[in-house]
Amino acid sequence: MLHWLNKGRCAKKECHGRPEFYDHTTTWLSRTTGKPALVFNQPYSQVDSAEVQGFISEYPSLTAEVGPESWYGAGTTGVYIWSDANRSGAAQPPR
Repeated sequence: MLHWLNKGRCAKKECHGRPEFYDHTTTWLSRTTGKPALVFNQPYSQVDSAEVQGFISEYPSLTAEVGPESWYGAGTTGVYIWSDANRSGAAQPPR
């Protein structure tokens, strides 16, 4: 999914080996640009912010936030990974 945020596509081969915090994933497009803007994960387990930062470190255009907020409920954690390049304007769910 980081490839999708970074390049606008995600080849199946490139998406293997995702970290444990990739669970109940939702992707969003920018309303103004139509490009990938956010990957929102809601895992049941606690998430270490340093692990998320390490995971996105090879993508300088991405920013991550980890917080207790999530929509899924039942003790899930919110892991937001933004594309700074595509972040202008509000995001909307993909079509």
